[in-house]
Amino acid sequence: MKAKNAWTLQALVTCFLWNGILVAMFYFIGYRVLQGLDAWVTPLIQPEIQNLPEDLRGSLTSFKQFLDESLSYILPVAAVLGGTTTLILWLFLTLQGRALLGRVSREGAPGAVTASPPKPSDVDAKISEMPVPTASPEPSVRPAIQMLASFQQEGRLIDFLQEDLNLYEDAQIGAAVRSIHEGCRKALDEVLDLKPVIDEAEGSSVTIKSDFDARSIRLTGNVSGTPPFKGILRHRGWKAERVRIPTPMAEHEKHRVIAPAEVEIEG
Repeated sequence: MKAKNAWTLQALVTCFLWNGILVAMFYFIGYRVLQGLDAWVTPLIQPEIQNLPEDLRGSLTSFKQFLDESLSYILPVAAVLGGTTTLILWLFLTLQGRALLGRVSREGAPGAVTASPPKPSDVDAKISEMPVPTASPEPSVRPAIQMLASFQQEGRLIDFLQEDLNLYEDAQIGAAVRSIHEGCRKALDEVLDLKPVIDEAEGSSVTIKSDFDARSIRLTGNVSGTPPFKGILRHRGWKAERVRIPTPMAEHEKHRVIAPAEVEIEG
């Protein structure tokens, strides 16, 4: 009961203070505005001004009377509005506060059902049941090693890439590239079935629809607005239609040997 009475008194004081400030601001601003209008209208309706139309003079005179009455009634009107607003707000806060205090007192009353704290054994059991996060394993290097080993075995690709081409003429390089191309293509065909992303001739005009896959098609040039786009196909792109991974070889994971060194033993 004491808490409810204290809440009622606090709500009344708070509402009175805030609404008093608002009413004072309303009265001061309104009074200053009315005074300014009165100071502007009064000179216009003086008898000295002869060229003022009669209908306009009558309207200004009526407006001057309205301003005089408003100046005399603005204080009681502001007080009545402020008091009424304060009373309504105080009643609302009082009812809400009393309901909240009543609910809190009922929930905290003796005999209320409260949840018992978990036993240490239950907590330990739940912790033990939680999955233990494991570090993600490092990616396997076997597919890359086996792929390079296949290119080296069929086309001597590693030897070609490690060679210093400045020591050879263009004709010698061209003759060597033909055999490397044939061997590497054979190795690639054994692992992948490739298919163009866009099966059109390069240099032809194509239309990119609004639902295109950004991972499959890269737009270049003056890209603005929203699709569909029209452009020139500069590269058809490639995608793996089918992948045949070679049989894993444990020694590739351990030693990472792409091609063994060859030593010819002299007899």
